[in-house]
Amino acid sequence: MSIAALKTNSDLMDKACSVITHRPLTEVLWYGVKKLIENYPNPSLEAVFHNLIRDGRFCLGSIPEDLPSRIDAWFEAPDLAQGALNEYAQRDEGELVYFMNRVNIIIYPQMREALWDALLSKGNKKLLLRQKPKEILSKMEGAVQTDALGRWARNYLIALEDLPDWDETILLLIKNRFGIPKFGKNAVEGPFWKKVPTNIKERFYHWCIGLQIEDFFDGNRAQFWKKFYKSHHIIDVKSILGNEGFMLRFAHFGVVEFKSTGNAAYVYPSTHFEELWAGSAFKNWAGEFKDKSMTLRNSGLKEGRILHGKGWQEIYGQVIRSLIKHTVR
Repeated sequence: MSIAALKTNSDLMDKACSVITHRPLTEVLWYGVKKLIENYPNPSLEAVFHNLIRDGRFCLGSIPEDLPSRIDAWFEAPDLAQGALNEYAQRDEGELVYFMNRVNIIIYPQMREALWDALLSKGNKKLLLRQKPKEILSKMEGAVQTDALGRWARNYLIALEDLPDWDETILLLIKNRFGIPKFGKNAVEGPFWKKVPTNIKERFYHWCIGLQIEDFFDGNRAQFWKKFYKSHHIIDVKSILGNEGFMLRFAHFGVVEFKSTGNAAYVYPSTHFEELWAGSAFKNWAGEFKDKSMTLRNSGLKEGRILHGKGWQEIYGQVIRSLIKHTVR
């Protein structure tokens, strides 16, 4: 049993597991269960226990006091970590750490980490919302393997679906580690985003738009454009001119803003705006984005521009809302 529990070389383990299977002594099996928890995971040894229980050769009726009292139910699941998670899900308990303390898993580091992995990889919305966001963030930041972080982050996004259940500090970690999802026929996505449903990617992308607006604008302009972001009328943004300019794409028109004060914002019909968007990486001068002859004709705009003078937010807020309702391509 010690050979099987300590995960030595595969040949020795196979022989040890074979001996255990042919001579299942109850006292030795319970010793092995404890060793399994101490050295979890151990798929080979765990499979031996599952087979013995299934064949009626290992009775779980009298559980030793130093093992979790419901470990018999845990063995009904595909693996012990999932079984423990199932028990946690059935009980009206708070954070996972309270459950681990109660069932005495907390003293077994490897089993503890396996249960966290099960929760973060497979936990539903209800279970994830029981945890403090800072605890989930701490686990994600400490992830040694990138594939583990990918599983956890993907399940977090899918299970919680959207703000406000998403925590923004966790979203920021996901953005920094896996980037922003790509859309379109020719978009090249990494392995993380390929496995995320489109509707979840769209919500995450929308959050990223708000983040970029906050990063570029200060004060009144940030507040002004965030209103249209929150109403989902801004569908994409792009920083240009080495972060000295900013493009905001609406459904049927677009706006080009500039970082420094004293610059008007230029409002273009979507046809010209899309040309500017496509070629923005090749333009290095602000004047290339300032063409009054191509701006949108509207009585509320000053030659197709937004002038940031006194009371501009109220004046041009009405104009933008009107354009959203009535502008065609």
